[in-house]
Amino acid sequence: MRIHYVNGFKIRQFLDPDFNVLETSQAGALSFGSKWYIPNGEWWCDERFADEAPFLLAVERALWADATPSFALLRKKIIRRFTVPGPIPWFITKRSRHQQKQIISVDGSIVRRHIDPQFVMGGHDLVYPYIPKNEIWIDAKLDPREIPHVLAHESLERDLMSKGKSYDVAHDWATAAEKESRRAAGGAYLGDDNFPKKYKNLKTFIADIHVRTNK
Repeated sequence: MRIHYVNGFKIRQFLDPDFNVLETSQAGALSFGSKWYIPNGEWWCDERFADEAPFLLAVERALWADATPSFALLRKKIIRRFTVPGPIPWFITKRSRHQQKQIISVDGSIVRRHIDPQFVMGGHDLVYPYIPKNEIWIDAKLDPREIPHVLAHESLERDLMSKGKSYDVAHDWATAAEKESRRAAGGAYLGDDNFPKKYKNLKTFIADIHVRTNK
C-alpha cells in the first residue's frame, strides 16, 4: 500500500475534523468511521508527521493484525511492543492554563516512542491514564493553526466525561464543537453556504491536499 503525504490541516478544516495523522480507507472495529474519501490501497499521512510514517504504519498494521478482543489489553500489548524502555527524555515544550485545566504542549514523537505509540493530536487524563489529573496534552508537531481547535475538542470532551458521559459520546460532542471552532477560523464543510465550490469535486480536493507519494 502506498503512503500519500497530505495537508492534514486542510482535510480537518474542510472535510473531516476526525482525520488522524495516519489513515486508510479500511474500516473496522477499532475505527471511529470509514475514511470513505481515501482511495482503496492507500494510506494518507499528515505531512507534518512524515518523519514518523514508518513507525506509525507499523503500529497501525499491528493493531489490524491482532485479534485481541479487549481494546484495553490490545493497547497494553502495543505499548509493550513499540515503546523504548529506559528513561524518558524530557518532552514538555510549554505549559499554560485553559478553563482551570493545565495545558501541556508535548513533543509527540517522544511520547509515542517512550510512553504510548497511539498518542496523537491531543489527549487528557480521563482517556490516557499516564496523563496527570486535570491535564490536557497537545502535540507540538501540529500546525499551530490547529491547536485552538484541538484544545476546544479535548477540553469539552474531558468536561463531558467528568460528568459521566462515555468516551464515544463525549468524542462526538467534542468533534461537533471542534467543527464550530474551525468554522469560526475560516473552515467550512459540505452543506455550509461558504463551502468552497471547487472542493465539491473530490478529485479536485485530493489534488489540492496531496503533497507527495512514497511508493
